[in-house]
Amino acid sequence: MELARSCLPAWLGVSWLCFLPLALAFAVRIAWEKTVWTMMRGPQMVGFSLGHIHPLFFITGALSAYLMVV
Repeated sequence: MELARSCLPAWLGVSWLCFLPLALAFAVRIAWEKTVWTMMRGPQMVGFSLGHIHPLFFITGALSAYLMVV
C-alpha cells in the first residue's frame, strides 16, 4: 500500500511547522484578550496592549499567523 504524497513541497511543510508555535501563542493571547479581559475589564481594543507591551511578539505572531493561513 502506497502512502498518499503531498502536493506541497517539503520546505513548505517544514516552514509551516516552524511558524506553528508562534502563530498558536499569538492566537491564544488574542483569544484571551477578546474573552477573559473583555468579561473582567469591559470592552477592549484587541491587540492594543499586546502591541504596546510586547511589540516584537506582536509583529512576529501576526506575521506567523498570516503565513499559516497563506
